[in-house]
Amino acid sequence: MQYSDEFGGKGCSAGLAARATYNKGQPEHWSRKSASFSQAAKTGATVSSFQLPTAMKIIRSRSFTATHPWGALDIANMGGITTRLHWTDQPYKWHVNDGEEVFAVLDGRVEMRYRQDGVEQSAILETGDVFYASIGTEHVAHPIGAARVLVVESQGSV
Repeated sequence: MQYSDEFGGKGCSAGLAARATYNKGQPEHWSRKSASFSQAAKTGATVSSFQLPTAMKIIRSRSFTATHPWGALDIANMGGITTRLHWTDQPYKWHVNDGEEVFAVLDGRVEMRYRQDGVEQSAILETGDVFYASIGTEHVAHPIGAARVLVVESQGSV
């Protein structure tokens, strides 16, 4: 089966809309849904998408905007390891995660501040850069303007 999809339409607060076109018609088990991926309602984000039979998702991160800094779209929970898309234009808070963290800048720039041997250091992360925080790494993200970041960490981490 061949299909094409288009995301990034207007009319929903997350900036995501979907349209699918099929060469042989639309199967009955494909349906348009408005979904709040897990905690989208808590963050104020609304997402409109197609639910594909394989439960896959295509998310256009540059279109995602939350109603408040660090609002998130839950993408996956893989055995207690979560993957979340965050939008922010404000700094987070100094913290140490419960486990390891992978922080990938998908859009924008972020100054990542961290403490190593008690000394504060920082690095500017550009679009495409990844910061890895090992267990016990104290850090705080300061976006430079609006930024979208993908965070992979243990469920329930700060």
